[in-house]
Amino acid sequence: MSLCRNYTNEIVAHQGQADPQHSARMAATEDELWGTLIEYRAELQEVQSSGWIQSYQWYLVSKVNEQLVDVKFLKELPETMPDELHYHHHIIAGYHQEMELCAQVPEVYRWVAEDRGYIWNGAWYVAELLIILHN
Repeated sequence: MSLCRNYTNEIVAHQGQADPQHSARMAATEDELWGTLIEYRAELQEVQSSGWIQSYQWYLVSKVNEQLVDVKFLKELPETMPDELHYHHHIIAGYHQEMELCAQVPEVYRWVAEDRGYIWNGAWYVAELLIILHN
């Protein structure tokens, strides 16, 4: 077992610290999305032994774009807009994190879990990085 744990997890702002706005609704959605991603990734790996990462990343980009479309309609809900924006940002941040992690060694998922660095497990992410990535 190697003690070298070199991996990148750029979007997480404070490794091991929880997002203070992480809600039960977010956790439920994240559990569902994570299950879907695990299944889809396994199917791709089975069908495409090489090249699956690029296909998977394109799939993740399409999921981010779905969330961006949803955010445009939030202007109709001004009283809940801050919470809704945070909800969508959190989902988008999780997809971005997955794009970064999937191209690394398989052990990266265990390492991130041990470091409590999963966005979809309540880790605090860098919202400014999402703005840069989408401009």
